[in-house]
Amino acid sequence: MPESQIYIPYRKGFSFKIRYLNPNWGVLHICSGNNIALQVNIRSHENTLALNSLINGAWGTQEEPAGFPFDVNQEIFLSVGAGADGFYLSAGIVGSVVIFTYKYAYRLPETQGLYLIYTNYANLEDCTILPHDSELIGQSIQSESETSNKLSLTDNVESEPAYLEFSDINSYKFYEVNVDRVEIITRYGRIGTSGQTSRQTYATPEKARIAACKKLNEKLQKGYVPAIIGNRPPRPPRSLDIAQFIRLTWKPIVTDGDSSLLSSKFSGLPWLRKDEPWPNCPICGRLMQLFFQLNMNELPEPVRFEFGSGLLQMFYCCNWGCEGEVESAVVSYGRTADLNKNLLIRLVQPNGEASTAPIPLALSDYFPAKTIVDWQQLEDYPDAPDEIVANIYGWEEVNNEEKQDEIVERLGFYDLEDYCEHRLTYEGDKLAGYPLWVQGMEYSGCPICHEPMRQVFQLASEDNLPYMFGDVGIGHVLQCRTHKEQFAFIWACS
Repeated sequence: MPESQIYIPYRKGFSFKIRYLNPNWGVLHICSGNNIALQVNIRSHENTLALNSLINGAWGTQEEPAGFPFDVNQEIFLSVGAGADGFYLSAGIVGSVVIFTYKYAYRLPETQGLYLIYTNYANLEDCTILPHDSELIGQSIQSESETSNKLSLTDNVESEPAYLEFSDINSYKFYEVNVDRVEIITRYGRIGTSGQTSRQTYATPEKARIAACKKLNEKLQKGYVPAIIGNRPPRPPRSLDIAQFIRLTWKPIVTDGDSSLLSSKFSGLPWLRKDEPWPNCPICGRLMQLFFQLNMNELPEPVRFEFGSGLLQMFYCCNWGCEGEVESAVVSYGRTADLNKNLLIRLVQPNGEASTAPIPLALSDYFPAKTIVDWQQLEDYPDAPDEIVANIYGWEEVNNEEKQDEIVERLGFYDLEDYCEHRLTYEGDKLAGYPLWVQGMEYSGCPICHEPMRQVFQLASEDNLPYMFGDVGIGHVLQCRTHKEQFAFIWACS
């Protein structure tokens, strides 16, 4: 369907008025299901108004009434009312009396679920739906400013639901919109089910109607077509089950205070070699905070030594004025991964004598320590269908929107928004599992082998550390599966 076309719910007992800026080749359809109950084809270059109907795929006899105003240098109003026995047309020059009237008898045995489609020769903002009154025929059509109140959608006007369907090899879904005064009621889901319902309220009925039209047109541009409820049987559910993609993740259980140098912890005193200086920021040169230390020997059994041996430490610069630097990853999967540089992530082997130096006094705002005493196992689910696309089709397809839509449908969700509303990705600090991407997948590739890295640890703003990544952002420590000394840190906020 061309982008110039607009969809407006319409029904018997109502009329609409459109202001044409240039009626040359303006084509208007009033449809019922897959039939065109009335086509209004304005051909000003031929001084011809052609009216016809398309019923069950066949055009009928064309009617060409005389008297339509074809002056393209003036603004023209066209009114079409859906009466009991036919469409009532009237038209005229703005500011003058109605100079054209015509009745077009219904050719469909039953007209229901009417909707209006017209091209960009008319303006959506200038189309209004009103209770039909045949007595208006013959009265003058005033200027828009003189009739602004009269042409407004009145509070007691309610439209019939507009129902669309979309079906292809991977999709089988419906979309229904109903305007009830100032409220839009949207129902959507898989054909043959009751679907889900959402409601939105607007300041005026006009704004609600215009918003509903825009919603419908967005779907039409995506290939949806008007349909009649119940004409298609339910489709059997597809094969994918979200449970196939569960990963285990572990939430840290903590107690306040520090423990031994070898313990897993947030903040506190890290294990450093004897005489080893406290790590400095590679950007500003000042001392960095210990964000966390994980003892690989104490991790849950399924991931013990999965990420290496010894201690995994992350130091991060929180100094005022150090904005840090980022650089784009050599290879990214999803969005371009911006890697933070004002930090140190490393695996150390706690062999030999350890430093006994206290936390440097220069770190006056050092975070309170929390010791990780246990791990709570949770089931984690992909934050976005990209993860499943990569699992099924390979990483080269993660930005393929068609594949993402297919996965969403096969999982039984209506669309990506529906999937995201029901995602079960744990959002706090966690070990392993799926990253909860704030702005979309952005895995970094390993700088050595270019393979996608995997998540080792997720840090959420102000969970176990009193630190905010931007505006409630989330950070991810990534590691190459093969080259375990290669780490990356990425964070994003909304």
